[in-house]
Amino acid sequence: MKKYIYKIKLVIVAALVLTSCAVDDDDPVRNPVGTIEASLANPVVRIAATDTSYDLTVNLSGVLPTSAQLDYKLDGVDLVVQGNQGSNTISITVDMSSSLFRTVTLEDIIMFYASAQNYNMTVSSTNKSTTIVKGTDNFAVMTWGNNTDIDLLMTAAPAPTPPFDTAAPTTPIVGLSILVVPEEVITFPAVLPDGDYALSVVPYAAFNTPIEFTLTVVMGTSASTIVGTVDSGLAAGGFFNIVYNTIEEFGRLSVSGSSFTLTNQL
Repeated sequence: MKKYIYKIKLVIVAALVLTSCAVDDDDPVRNPVGTIEASLANPVVRIAATDTSYDLTVNLSGVLPTSAQLDYKLDGVDLVVQGNQGSNTISITVDMSSSLFRTVTLEDIIMFYASAQNYNMTVSSTNKSTTIVKGTDNFAVMTWGNNTDIDLLMTAAPAPTPPFDTAAPTTPIVGLSILVVPEEVITFPAVLPDGDYALSVVPYAAFNTPIEFTLTVVMGTSASTIVGTVDSGLAAGGFFNIVYNTIEEFGRLSVSGSSFTLTNQL
């Protein structure tokens, strides 16, 4: 008799275990695996010349079921911003008070409990960078990491050979920036004729250790950036005019209508 009671108990326990493991019809159905992609709408955003900040909108292809962290670079510096649960956008506030332009590049997006929510998070491979530009000018900007006095020259391509006398140029000068800070800016005419142009590193002061330069060209709603290194340069001469003794073509700018390409020559 005891044996039968024991078997009955085993049947009851097994039934309870199976019942507890079964899926309740009232339980929520888990979403199928999906992807939320972060992207930027425009490669260039123009703002008023007097604006001191801009709120850049990052678009999400779906609504965030939980909070997320977006990793991005602002002019090459790593930063983060939070995306809120229930939102399909993330806002990045960019300080423009002391900059002619700034570039935001999306790096990564991480949603909290993403695996539990059954989502994959990704950044667009094509629409992940936006340059915010103050004003309506088209321009080229060259920067470098020390205080060596170096200028930026724009002529028809190819770049002229040194020595190059700015008072009697062998090739017409389209633009010349001679600031004494590590940033040179050439503003283009409103309509730049079709053709090829040379943007050249022209040292005013001599240097004999390599310097890395960054060149950004902004025209209309497009922007392009290149990086290159010049190993050394001779000092410029002249008195009432500047005579450059080193000319290194940095970027070849090819213009066709409202579009352009920038090719690295270094």
